[in-house]
Amino acid sequence: LEEDNVKKTIDGVRLLDPLDLPATNGVLHVLEAPLSPRKNVWQLIEENQTAKKHNSFLKNLGKKVFDPSIATQTGVNPVTGRPVYDTLSGLVWRNAFTDHVADLLNEDSVFTAFLLTDQVYNMQFDRYRPYFNAGLNQAKTDSLTNWSICKDLVFKGYLSTDELNKTLISRFGVKVPVSSADITETYKGSNGILYV
Repeated sequence: LEEDNVKKTIDGVRLLDPLDLPATNGVLHVLEAPLSPRKNVWQLIEENQTAKKHNSFLKNLGKKVFDPSIATQTGVNPVTGRPVYDTLSGLVWRNAFTDHVADLLNEDSVFTAFLLTDQVYNMQFDRYRPYFNAGLNQAKTDSLTNWSICKDLVFKGYLSTDELNKTLISRFGVKVPVSSADITETYKGSNGILYV
C-alpha cells in the first residue's frame, strides 16, 4: 500500500481524522472509501498488452495436470493393485515458470518482475537463438531460447525504480543490466511490482 502523509491518503483513498488510532497490536486507519484489492504479479503479467510475446510464452507454459493426492479414488485395478481415480477430480493448473523460477501467484513472497516489449523481446530472441541451435528441431530451439530470455527476469523483493540503475543478479546467477530509463510501464501488485 502507498501511504502519502502529505495528502493523507492510502492508495489514493483519503484518511479520516484522527489519522492513526493506536491499538494493542498495531495502528488503525479509517478510510473514506474501500481500498480496491490489487492483482498479483502473475495476473498483471497475464493481462499485459504491451509485452504480448513475452507473456504469451509464459502463459503457454501452463497446463492442467493430474494430482492423485486430491483426486477421488473410485476403485482398485484388479491386475496391478493400484488405485483407480476419477481423473476429473484431480486436475490442477501447473506452470513450469511458476514451478521452477518464481511462484508469482504466491502472496507470501514479494517479487520484482520484468516483461520485455515485443520489439525488445524479438531483439533478445535473435541474439540468443544461435546459442540454442545445436542440431535441435526448430520448435525445441525456439522453446529453449524463449526460456533463457524469461527465466532471469524475476527477482526476490521489491525493487523501486531508484534501485534499478545497476546490474541485478538473477536466481540462476545471471547478470542482468537494468536502467530505469528503459522502463515504459510500472504496475504495483499485491505481491510485488511489474516493470515493462
